[in-house]
Amino acid sequence: MPEWNFAGFLKEQLHADILNFSDPGQGPFAVMEKYLSSDDFKNTPPRLVIWEMPERYFLSRREG
Repeated sequence: MPEWNFAGFLKEQLHADILNFSDPGQGPFAVMEKYLSSDDFKNTPPRLVIWEMPERYFLSRREG
């Protein structure tokens, strides 16, 4: 979500470019699977992957 500015925070703190593959509403697992099977990942693998797992995702899974 843009208002949380997670990618902006990482870019500022790490002093590095950030490639954000998030896709709101898809959950963290589907998006990561899509990225890991993409040509972007295969052709230019990153040095570092930061995978945000929001606490709210786990709480909603437990309640449902």
